[in-house]
Amino acid sequence: MFAFQLILILLYAVLSVSWIKNKGTQHFYLKLDSDPGFLEFIIKYLTYWVAYSHLIPISLYVVLEMIKLGQASLIAKDLHIYDPETGFSVCRNSDLIEEMGQVEFIFSDKTGTLTCNIMEFKQCSINGKIYQSLEEAKQVFTLNDTQQKSDKDQKACHEFFKLMAVCHTVVLDTDKETGKTKM
Repeated sequence: MFAFQLILILLYAVLSVSWIKNKGTQHFYLKLDSDPGFLEFIIKYLTYWVAYSHLIPISLYVVLEMIKLGQASLIAKDLHIYDPETGFSVCRNSDLIEEMGQVEFIFSDKTGTLTCNIMEFKQCSINGKIYQSLEEAKQVFTLNDTQQKSDKDQKACHEFFKLMAVCHTVVLDTDKETGKTKM
């Protein structure tokens, strides 16, 4: 690319000096000498060098973007990071390679962001009362006026389920063997 740029600049400088020598006097308003010397050639060469100095960075930028795109497609097809539940990874940004190279430390708040903790409901404590299954807590939540649970328990259960839905990804599933609902 660098050799191509030098040849192109040299060609334009020679053609420019040749044009000035042959047709420069016809264009009096440009105030050109009819016999340009070596100094005029050097000036034209440096002028074209400045004008075409963007040639290498632009071509390198294009090549780098093509390489990043290729690497992104390789990430999307990598069997080492394949997950049977979610499938192949999706690379949505070609700058991912550069960003991954800048990572020095990983801070985790132990919420399963990086490890994908999958938890199953065992029991919970709502308003000081322990519920062994979701069915028990759900019954308190859905009590009508004829049943004897307090309004305080009902509000606490409502708050518990609201917080579970907002703060976590909750997936309700039915156990095929027992028929009970589980998270």
